[in-house]
Amino acid sequence: KELSVGDRVRLRILGTGQVEGTIVAITTQRLQIKPDGTTETILRAPKNVVLIGQDDGPASTTATRAGP
Repeated sequence: KELSVGDRVRLRILGTGQVEGTIVAITTQRLQIKPDGTTETILRAPKNVVLIGQDDGPASTTATRAGP
């Protein structure tokens, strides 16, 4: 299934190891992810994250997607 805003993912951060976070925005080529326990966000390509849980929110996430 396609990744969407609100999904929980696992990713690797150099010097930290693997962390979990939540997708907060999606562009055409990158995911903006807020790692747990931080206020900052990071960008990752969808192929560089592992889906660990999906948000069962509204079917359309058009209003919450970031611009190009």
